[in-house]
Amino acid sequence: LVMTATPIPRTLVLTAFGDMDVSKLTEKPAGRQPIRTVTLPLERLDELVGRMRDSVADGQKIYWICPLVE
Repeated sequence: LVMTATPIPRTLVLTAFGDMDVSKLTEKPAGRQPIRTVTLPLERLDELVGRMRDSVADGQKIYWICPLVE
């Protein structure tokens, strides 16, 4: 059985090869801090990369999500 942390491949594996139980999360995890979500135009990419570099150097976590639009 293949184990992966990414949701889509894991879901496909479970659908094809195993019974899938449904879990419903009804509340946020204890101690969860607010998440800041930001969108920026491509013209500000250099600024974004610089700020990300500074944040990582300060020990912060960053998730950069790039949607594919076809």
